[in-house]
Amino acid sequence: MGRSGLVLTVLLCSLVVACTQADDERGSEGNNSGAADAADGAADASGPESGGTGGDSAGDGAGGGGATTVAKMLDRPCFAIALGGEFLYALTRGDYALLRMPANGGPAATVGTNTKMTALAATAGSVVALAGDSILKFAPDGTQGTLVQGLKKPSAVAILGDHVYWTDIDAVQKAPLSGGAVITVAANQATPTGLAIAGGRVFWTNRGDGTIVSAALDGTDLTTLASGQTQPNAIASDGATVCWTNRGSLFVDVSLDDGELVRIATSGGAPTILATALNLPSAVALDATAVYWANWGSLVASGMPKPNGGVYKLGTGDAVPQVLAAGQDGVAALALGTTRVYWCAEGASGAFSGDAGATGGIYSAPKG
Repeated sequence: MGRSGLVLTVLLCSLVVACTQADDERGSEGNNSGAADAADGAADASGPESGGTGGDSAGDGAGGGGATTVAKMLDRPCFAIALGGEFLYALTRGDYALLRMPANGGPAATVGTNTKMTALAATAGSVVALAGDSILKFAPDGTQGTLVQGLKKPSAVAILGDHVYWTDIDAVQKAPLSGGAVITVAANQATPTGLAIAGGRVFWTNRGDGTIVSAALDGTDLTTLASGQTQPNAIASDGATVCWTNRGSLFVDVSLDDGELVRIATSGGAPTILATALNLPSAVALDATAVYWANWGSLVASGMPKPNGGVYKLGTGDAVPQVLAAGQDGVAALALGTTRVYWCAEGASGAFSGDAGATGGIYSAPKG
């Protein structure tokens, strides 16, 4: 496989991974936002339409809300994160380790390793990870077991109460966290990618046919909320509204930077576009006052990633999004804590071009 083919393959994996971060035990956040820490309340999405935030600016950024201070918590490329209780969990690129570190800062410890891990979800008492055709379960002490086997190509995972939910290549399914039979929530789906749970319902993005779909937790009342979306991936919900990102177009292996952030009421209606001209948006999360999202960054000539990703916030009543961090290198996932937003970056431009300035790692900033 040539270099451009490898880069595109990894990009697609990154965007799938970015759609796979976990809901917390409340089930109120999106798949890519991670599980909120124990002090978090229910998420809420709001905000008017706004302009695009593609951009090439570097360094910590400030938009409508003023400057933010970004802290680097881990200097290793990571592609998935989730908050569970007082800890932040991450999957690292290269050695494919599951790490755990205090959410308020501190050294990282290895919980386990598996070269097939692609996504994770966490609560205060459990951590699960997708690994090939299986779902692995890790106890706080690092004890590892296999929860589910025989899956086709799972991409997103979330925990709600005593069940784990996931998207497979053509279905949305769940199983008890304690072990047991797999239950199909929805079959015959078109490459379901992102996953969120809120208000007693499951929400997901169907990348294959551009639809946003919802169902009750038991699979009844299957509802298509939106159609005609361009490569929808990450999704989040607070039970009243749903926000998702449309990845946008790729021409051969160059991104056209036409991604979108979109919102709709869970009761239906017309979608509202909140942001446009995004460079491969990869993650979205909600809290009571704002919607947060991340751009992975552009693909340029020959499929090479460009370190122009970022993390953004659009608060209630804001006309212009706040730039929490710009110049980020392959942002793959978000997680919301009580006062801070966390994200992980793959350092993709350095990984594929040898750029010594690659900025892969785990970062955090005040929510503002």
